[in-house]
Amino acid sequence: PSGNTSQQFKIIGKVLIVFGGLTIPIAAFSYSFIHLFFDFGGVWEEGWKPWIDLPFIENLLFVIPSLYALAGAIFIFSGVGLVKDKNWAKRLSWISAIILLFEFPIGTALSLWLIYLLVKTKEAQLSQNTN
Repeated sequence: PSGNTSQQFKIIGKVLIVFGGLTIPIAAFSYSFIHLFFDFGGVWEEGWKPWIDLPFIENLLFVIPSLYALAGAIFIFSGVGLVKDKNWAKRLSWISAIILLFEFPIGTALSLWLIYLLVKTKEAQLSQNTN
């Protein structure tokens, strides 16, 4: 990639590291919050029941923060790779970009910027290969 594109990848990489650094603690807080307000194995006092008692939903509620933490780890790894200008990071960044599309509005804007740079870089590589 050209110098300007490489610099933009480094900026996005730093932003992804921050996003990942915020995402993982939010996932941990969500996990604790869910565990606090739902009964999983009789942790509540006698006579008090949570407002929901559906095992499938309880299990699903634990999966969501876990996936969010996994997304945070992907953001951090792809961000570090982009800052260090690694080729594998550009492939991993596609996954980050797809996940970020759903984090409106800042994540969506970052995702579109990242997708634009990834496509621009790929087009530049293809045009160099054909010449």
